[in-house]
Amino acid sequence: MKMENGVLTEEQLLLMAQNPVFRNIPLETLRPLLNREAHLQSFRKGEILFSPDCFQKSMGLFLRGSAVAEKGRGSVILNTFQPGNCFGVATLFCSSTRYVTTIRAKSNGLVAFISDEAMTRLFREESQISLNYISFLASRIHFLNHRIDQFTAVSAEEKVVLYLLEQVEKGNPIRMEGSYAKLADMLDLSRSSLYRAMDALEADGILKKEGKLLTILDQKGLEQWTNKNNSGEDLSHEMETPDGFADGSRNDLIFCGLLQQ
Repeated sequence: MKMENGVLTEEQLLLMAQNPVFRNIPLETLRPLLNREAHLQSFRKGEILFSPDCFQKSMGLFLRGSAVAEKGRGSVILNTFQPGNCFGVATLFCSSTRYVTTIRAKSNGLVAFISDEAMTRLFREESQISLNYISFLASRIHFLNHRIDQFTAVSAEEKVVLYLLEQVEKGNPIRMEGSYAKLADMLDLSRSSLYRAMDALEADGILKKEGKLLTILDQKGLEQWTNKNNSGEDLSHEMETPDGFADGSRNDLIFCGLLQQ
């Protein structure tokens, strides 16, 4: 990545203000704070922004371009990033010496980095930022619980339903970023099991599948299905800390990776 000089443009400032960490703070308050603490770096398509052995204790917020968070040399895509999205939030004040995912650029772009020391100064000067930060981490834990439900689901249908409920919160129809093979790998299913589960949901009139475009036709029915087949128990209290993860457990590493993004 390459360091870039200059202050934030008004468009870039508005984009950062929409991020959950900086939401509900007047622009006249944010402008001097972010211009002082944010450092811009440009990146090129294919470049690795963060990796397990090379990362910085900083929150990164995309101002231009796109990237993915991946595991296993790209075999599993955990998340996609567009302008306004951020990464590295959970590692700001973490003692870990490794970042558990790889952030790879999908296009040329620009990211604003704010270090742990800079965030500490922002917390002290604007209390709403610290409250937003706590709220954001809480939402990640809630998201992680949904992921735990996916990986502890008994049937293929249950795993697919939980995935669809998570994705439909971002918009309907759902546009898949990767292939069905990658989705099957992420859900720990065989491709045939994934296809059968989706076919069953289509037959029930809940889902319409057109290539990589998934349309939820009956969201209430989807929610009722998972309520009927899932206990809804919060498993976060049973989850081991990162130091206690079982060796060789792919799902444990994915859980940790999702939290660290």
